[in-house]
Amino acid sequence: MANLSALITKEFQRISVDKRTLALMFIIPALVLVIFGLSSGGGPMTLFTVNIITRDSQVTGPSVNNSVHDEELIQSFQESTVFVLHDRVYNMTNDSSFDFCFNQNKNKLRQNDIDAFIIIPENFSETIENGTSVITLLVYVDGSDAKVSQAIHVAIQEPIAYFRVRARLTQNFTMVVPYLEFDVPYWANQVLNYAFPIVISMIMLGTCMNLTSLSIVSEAPLSRMLLTPAGKTSVVFSKLVTATVIMFFQAAEIFTIAGIFGMFSRGPLILVFLSLLLIGMVGICIGLFISAVSKTEQVANQLYIMFFIMFTLFCQSFLPVDNFPPFLQVITAVFPLSNAIPLLSSIMYNGVVIDVMALFVLGATGLLFYVLALIAYAFKEVEA
Repeated sequence: MANLSALITKEFQRISVDKRTLALMFIIPALVLVIFGLSSGGGPMTLFTVNIITRDSQVTGPSVNNSVHDEELIQSFQESTVFVLHDRVYNMTNDSSFDFCFNQNKNKLRQNDIDAFIIIPENFSETIENGTSVITLLVYVDGSDAKVSQAIHVAIQEPIAYFRVRARLTQNFTMVVPYLEFDVPYWANQVLNYAFPIVISMIMLGTCMNLTSLSIVSEAPLSRMLLTPAGKTSVVFSKLVTATVIMFFQAAEIFTIAGIFGMFSRGPLILVFLSLLLIGMVGICIGLFISAVSKTEQVANQLYIMFFIMFTLFCQSFLPVDNFPPFLQVITAVFPLSNAIPLLSSIMYNGVVIDVMALFVLGATGLLFYVLALIAYAFKEVEA
């Protein structure tokens, strides 16, 4: 016990002089939270910028066209909660003017001035007046953003639903309007709260990995220390204890600053704090493993960057993991951030007491990497 206490004391002394690591642990998270805390705006609700080209008034036959219904549809888009008209509605009455307007809006789409443009076809109003309830629209979407393409497909149902009510096309009709069942209330800081699960999970995991990734490989007196009664297991455990204490204060700092700027949680706040500790613990264990298997500091830094990039890219929040092969889906499902983000989200947004599966996977991941660190260090040759 005395040897373990001495090792822990020595670890605190070593880390206390490592200004770079301490700055990374405490200053960077504080700056990020302050930036998000001072930001304003809504949460995940996106306003899509669109233009509308209507050909409903274009003469296509001997009869005089009635274009009342395209005006109702345009009004539905103007009153929509998710769409904003970019500049104006284009009323095209002949093919040449339509072609010019079409190319003009296509260029706006390429230049990211608009997210989409919508074409109301000829005889739109007449088709509806004749009793046809099928609504035909052409929607050109910015395909370079997969999320926008998918979101507009759902969001456009709102103005169409309002239009069908105006046009009395409600036979066998169920009005479905996109709505967030669980969201952050308007009085809370929505930017901070919607970013919290992803950003803070990445910060906790990344900084705690960095805290311990050089703890074994860079310590010069370590070989001499092993000549004392202190064993390799005690050395690794002392580093785990020391890093955990520092991580606890980091989590407390994050929790306090987020609370000052209006952190909101439907579930118990204590579970949010405990989740931060669990995520940090997993990062510490992964860092210990990296340090134990590395022969030099350069190798440890390279492994740290590789692990963190891999965990971040494949955390199921940035890439469409559903399109991956089944075996890759299984692998990415057990990555730390793939479980840390849903764990925090379920508590903060849905009020779920705890995501048992995410909790189990995170705990098992941390334990696995700690055991692997002990094994790797046990077989590591250290020159005295």
